[in-house]
Amino acid sequence: MNIINEEGINIMKKITKILAIIAILIICVLSLTGCGNQKESTQKSKNNEANSNNTNNNLNTTYNTSNSTSNSTTSNETTDTRTIPEVDKKVVDYKTDEPYYFIIGGITYKAGDKISDLSKSGLHLNQTGAEKEISKYGYLIGGGAILNESKKTVFNITPFNGGTETIKGAEAQIGSLSIDSSTLKYFPDIEVCNHITIGTAIEDVIQVFGEPTSKTDATEYYGPTYKYDVTGDYKYYIFDTDKDGKVTSIKWENYVTK
Repeated sequence: MNIINEEGINIMKKITKILAIIAILIICVLSLTGCGNQKESTQKSKNNEANSNNTNNNLNTTYNTSNSTSNSTTSNETTDTRTIPEVDKKVVDYKTDEPYYFIIGGITYKAGDKISDLSKSGLHLNQTGAEKEISKYGYLIGGGAILNESKKTVFNITPFNGGTETIKGAEAQIGSLSIDSSTLKYFPDIEVCNHITIGTAIEDVIQVFGEPTSKTDATEYYGPTYKYDVTGDYKYYIFDTDKDGKVTSIKWENYVTK
């Protein structure tokens, strides 16, 4: 009976050792699996970080390329590469109707011409101005934006009604003109009388029009403004200039009845 018990105890010890060995093996296996997962997780994290950096680099490249393109476009738009036409130095009288006109692509438009005539150059009055009513001998302020076929504003006029009946703005006459450097994006060859245009030297303007009736002082950023005003009449020419004495904008007004 004692022998059996002793053998049983020995068997139990062997079983216990075997179970202990199995447990140790399981722990080792689990430990190795955990290490592998940790390495895999670390590698994934590194890969994600690398991908993120690549994405950011790509975005930065795209952004820089976009900025470069934008700056290049802006530079092209602001650089005036035209050949400024030679001014006809013949003296004109701004107190008459003679100098109040402009030319686009060889087509002349005078004060008093129909706004609808601008269709010859692919231009039209904006819808708001075209639908406004203008009473006899009246004019429309703030509704004279002239648009091209892409509906971009190229310059401004004042619609004028030289007749005795109320009309729509689309039926009105050209009563004024206002152009600046932005107009050159669409019509680089636009001129007023005697080939004066944006970029013309103010000395040439003075040779054509004479001394101005008034002149503003220059500022740190801009040159003087020269005005030729007909006292007691809705008729004038205004030339803004830059620090170099070049014309930067031209405005004229003349309400002519035809």
